[in-house]
Amino acid sequence: MLKVAEKLRLPSVLPLLISKQGEKKGNGYQMESGERWREFTLGFLLFLSRNKFALFRNGEAVKQIKQPQLKAAPAPAFILNTHRDCEPSGDRDMNEGQFQRSDSEKDMEDELRTVCWYHYDLSRHAAEALLLSNGRDGSYLLRNSQEGPTFFALSVRAKDSVKHFHVIRKDNRYCFGFNEFPSLREFINHFANQPLLGSETGTLIVLKCPYPHTVEEPSIYESVRVHTAMKTGRTETDLVPDAPSLGTKEGYLVKQGGIIKNWKTRWFTLNRNELKYFKDKMFDEPIRTLDLTACSAVQFDYSQERVNCFCLVFPERTFYLCAKTGVEADEWIKILRWKLSQIKKGR
Repeated sequence: MLKVAEKLRLPSVLPLLISKQGEKKGNGYQMESGERWREFTLGFLLFLSRNKFALFRNGEAVKQIKQPQLKAAPAPAFILNTHRDCEPSGDRDMNEGQFQRSDSEKDMEDELRTVCWYHYDLSRHAAEALLLSNGRDGSYLLRNSQEGPTFFALSVRAKDSVKHFHVIRKDNRYCFGFNEFPSLREFINHFANQPLLGSETGTLIVLKCPYPHTVEEPSIYESVRVHTAMKTGRTETDLVPDAPSLGTKEGYLVKQGGIIKNWKTRWFTLNRNELKYFKDKMFDEPIRTLDLTACSAVQFDYSQERVNCFCLVFPERTFYLCAKTGVEADEWIKILRWKLSQIKKGR
């Protein structure tokens, strides 16, 4: 084994970072590779023979693989490209360090470029900001998803929130909702008929109009008349980008009254750090706006004689809310807890 390592000019046990496409799960390192995000976890590669290797992760042997793709990394380790099943789906240029997509992936991307409402690598945050600021109820766009090269996200504005749905491409077919379309043209024709979508919250959305990738803009710029520093002695390290996440959500919840402990159905909207509830969906003015920066906890509640109940704890009061289903309650809890975590981080 040592002789093999010597011939390969590598140690017999090699520390490495294991890369896997998809969203970050648990503890790991996130790095940007080409146009895709990858998740990296620490592992070790044991050389068994010239073309045979054993992959170890978390102290356990994952599997034996042949001819792994190794690439120099900034840290004192190597990157092993395992993807989902430890088999490479594309080639890496060892000189430039760029991920080279397969010909079929390139052809499919070229095909998608003909769709005027395909927004490439637009992030979830940017999609929400774009649709909320300049779109209208029923506006939608298609963008890449962090799940992998065959996953896309359909972002749809539903009144005061933006909902995201998966679109999966299998070979040349497109899977969306309960339908499978044999070609991109049939997939696009489906949207021309303004389909009606229903989410877990029970909200029905009509996909009315696509939001174009390119919007004509005037070529007009302001002239700088005053330009002076307001502070001195600051460096690049003091320049911290900051923008609150939109993280929108909306839907009907049953809420317990504050004084009279009866239960009433209210329409709730979540945007930035504000949770508003209205008498009904068609009302413009909220009954109350809850500032989540003052909220200390969000959790399931079993003290009420109702199912799918959760509560928000504020200094002056605890708000008890009930969802229609357990899945919907879990979605509300997850996004509200995520909001609180962002607030604690100062974002």
